[in-house]
Amino acid sequence: MVDSNWLKSREFFLLLFLFFTALSFRYLNFIIVNLPECPFPNTDEDFYYFIGKFIDKNFFLYSEEVFYFSPIYGFLNGIFSPEILRIINIFLGSTVPVCAYLMGKLIFGNKTVSFIIALSVGFLDIFVVYDTTALKTTSGIFFIFWGFYFYLKAINKNQKFFPVVSGLFLIFSSLIYINFLPVLFSFFVFLIIKDIRKGMLFVIPVIIVLSIVTYRNYTAVRDFILVSGIGGIHFYIGNSPYTQGGYYRVPNIRASAFGHYFDGRKVAEKEMGKKLKPSEVNKYWRDKALSYIISDPDKWLFLELKKLFLVFNNYDIPNNIDKNFIKEKNRLLRFSITFGVLSVFGLSGFLFAIRDKKYLPVHLLFILYTITVLLFFVTDRYRLPLVLPLIVYTGIFLNSFATVNKQKKLVYILPVFLFSIIVFFPVDAKTVNIEKDRKAYSYQVCSIRKKIQRTEDKIKKSSLYTEEAIIYIKLKGYEQALFLLNQALYLNPENEKAKKLYKFSHKMIFNSF
Repeated sequence: MVDSNWLKSREFFLLLFLFFTALSFRYLNFIIVNLPECPFPNTDEDFYYFIGKFIDKNFFLYSEEVFYFSPIYGFLNGIFSPEILRIINIFLGSTVPVCAYLMGKLIFGNKTVSFIIALSVGFLDIFVVYDTTALKTTSGIFFIFWGFYFYLKAINKNQKFFPVVSGLFLIFSSLIYINFLPVLFSFFVFLIIKDIRKGMLFVIPVIIVLSIVTYRNYTAVRDFILVSGIGGIHFYIGNSPYTQGGYYRVPNIRASAFGHYFDGRKVAEKEMGKKLKPSEVNKYWRDKALSYIISDPDKWLFLELKKLFLVFNNYDIPNNIDKNFIKEKNRLLRFSITFGVLSVFGLSGFLFAIRDKKYLPVHLLFILYTITVLLFFVTDRYRLPLVLPLIVYTGIFLNSFATVNKQKKLVYILPVFLFSIIVFFPVDAKTVNIEKDRKAYSYQVCSIRKKIQRTEDKIKKSSLYTEEAIIYIKLKGYEQALFLLNQALYLNPENEKAKKLYKFSHKMIFNSF
């Protein structure tokens, strides 16, 4: 039960202030930026919109394939529209500053420092940008922050609730940020060493959820895939002769979520001269990446150093959406905090906290997740889980700086100065005008979908589905087109245009030889 006196306390109203301030800032961004109602074609928002449709209709690109998407967020898209998901994300994102405050209070016992780091999270520009989209990023961050908070409570409290809920939240986060799994495993090991009972309570929901996902993958293709079928291609994207540390488009593979899975399989099968299971496709790309690493280890080590620089640099490498373009539309975001600020103070705090064993769970998260990013590639949203340890280290820095004498303050200022030079070192960055190439297509798609909803005539509906499919074929979105054409033929089996385009789209997805 919640203490009624606490609900009347200043702290409760402080938490409400943090929540509603974050909510207002995100809602203003949502209103000012005014992105089209329908997701931009071939972005991840669009990808998950169609994944939701695939699940709803049990379309074979879902039912006969392993998960090549986040299972949780895919099913959410099957229930809610993109507009509703954006509202849900605004709400979830607004709870993260509240979590940051509670976490800071638990770690430092200093309300002022906790309030500062909570505000930094609430006004972090990249969080605000992603919290107003229909992408999975926000839900992943939500589960990581609250899961870690409950994990800290599990360490310090003797209640069954906390290890179970933390395990559940953190496995959910790992289904969104799959490279969070090593961190999750380290948390289990740490907890079971401290208290076997707590460790077992923590791991039970993890095993249950992972078993469900793995079993579903096995029943779909009779192959063992723990979570996702795109780990191999992502590893190659980050470790090949062409990569520069961020994302790059592999030759003959479309730069989309569908392209990574289906084109990745096509290229692998063509090279091997036979049909491959998902695990074999993953192995093909993994071996290809390892061959490059072994053949030129010096170049690969230099690449890893470059990735390390990019991981903590102030510049957010765009992925689906460009923060700087959004900032041009919403001038309020110019008063927000950037990732680089957290990097400078967080890395400085890390230096002073690294030997303190009480921060070991934070160190595990920070070091292991950084390694997983380095093993793949760096983009703005892939590094976002690092915000959590960085704000904790920032809090440690501020807490320590406030208590030391004047002579020792220079010791704290020096790393801030040095990290500022590195973190704010300029990179070759360009603002991507996301409206220029995609907005017109987005409005066309929206117009067609509204016509489909309004009409009852099956022949006309079939024609409209075909019209939308043509837009996606122009953009090489063959999976979306295949689904739309399937709908068109269901309504009108005599639609000859849809038949021809269906065969073409199917060929583009599946023909390897």
